[in-house]
Amino acid sequence: MSDYRTIGWFLNEWIEALGYTQASLARQARWDRQKVSRLCNGQTRYNQMLIEQLALAMGLAPHELLMSPSLALKDRRLGSAETESLVQADRGT
Repeated sequence: MSDYRTIGWFLNEWIEALGYTQASLARQARWDRQKVSRLCNGQTRYNQMLIEQLALAMGLAPHELLMSPSLALKDRRLGSAETESLVQADRGT
C-alpha cells in the first residue's frame, strides 16, 4: 500500500498555518471529522475535487494546497508585487 502522506500536498501544514484543527476544518468544509482525519493521516488519497473543496473552505487557491504555506505566501507576495508593477507600468508611472 502506498503512503499517500508523501505524495505532494501540504494539508497538515496548512491546517497548522491557518490555525485550524481537524474538527474545525471539518466544520468549515461541512465534512465529518473522520474524512479530514483520513486525509491528514494518508489513509485516503486526495484528488482534484477534494483539493478544490478544501481550498474553498480554507480560503486558498487549489494549487496552494500543493505548496508549503511559506512558499505559497511568498508566491502571493511576489504575485502582488508583480501585479502592482504591471499596473504602474501600464499607467506610465
